[in-house]
Amino acid sequence: MEKEKLQIEKMQQSGRKYLLQGLVICQCCKSVYYGMSNAKGGRSYYRCPGKRFGECNSKSILADILEGVVWEEVKMLRGHITKEKCDLSEVDWETKFNIIRKLVQRIEIDDDNVHMVFRLKELALERQKEDIQPCTRIIKNVVLSNAIGMHKVSNALAAISVAVKLGISDEEIKKGLLEFKGVARRFSLIADIKGVKLIEDYAHHPNEIQATLAAARLTTKGKVTGIIEPLRFARIRNFFDEFVRIFMMFDYVILTPVHPPEDKPIPGCGIDDIQKALISNGFNDVKMMNDALLISHFISNSTSSGDVVLFIGAGSNIAKLAKETAKLLLVK
Repeated sequence: MEKEKLQIEKMQQSGRKYLLQGLVICQCCKSVYYGMSNAKGGRSYYRCPGKRFGECNSKSILADILEGVVWEEVKMLRGHITKEKCDLSEVDWETKFNIIRKLVQRIEIDDDNVHMVFRLKELALERQKEDIQPCTRIIKNVVLSNAIGMHKVSNALAAISVAVKLGISDEEIKKGLLEFKGVARRFSLIADIKGVKLIEDYAHHPNEIQATLAAARLTTKGKVTGIIEPLRFARIRNFFDEFVRIFMMFDYVILTPVHPPEDKPIPGCGIDDIQKALISNGFNDVKMMNDALLISHFISNSTSSGDVVLFIGAGSNIAKLAKETAKLLLVK
């Protein structure tokens, strides 16, 4: 492990700048790719950190190929959004870097005119197959009936790209998206009680929890409470710092026991350890509960119309808590 760490540090000291640093996300493990250079071969790649630790099988992507494809798409997309006519054929690295980040921040997906950008024509990223080509298409008047959050918009784009490749018409694509009611336990509305929305989501990886929180923030200017059931002590151990960082983004956090109940505890990886870490970092609005009555009292006393309460976790206990809490709040 130490030998590999030294090798990676040597590769990363090559001085090459990476145009997409922090923007490339692995679709398998949701980690953010980092840029690295191969000292022997002289080639540069984007690599998933999960691969390094044996947690992901995603292949490394040649930096020149990926950056070239994305830049060509960015030029086209920028023209559609800004309506500006500007020659971007010969701009320096700094300009490209700034344009990409400004564009990412200002893209808005609306129901009237959705510009679909299919990122890669073929997801064949083996090093011997480097003929990745961009593919763009405009589909107007698209309504996504159940797409709260950019992660759901991304899923819709992936479905559309497959439909286009299969030759399905624009009208059929739009009809399918309109009629799709979503997946159970994925940002599912359990109840709306006096303007407070109770929502259940299956998220259990840190990046999934962050995406769910981001989706909730899009729906309200009020407070967002996370009632979170961590999945397995090993996962807490592997992502402890990430969990703490993301939990601090909520307004309130309630931690329920780790699922499944029979999972063997790991010292330093319990919900009490998460609570201590949050408090030591200045986040004091965290409690440990596992009782629907207590949770319903907390919600009644700490929320108001416009707030959102997220029941987050992959276990059956959090799903049961969500339904029981909703019933108790409805009779108050």
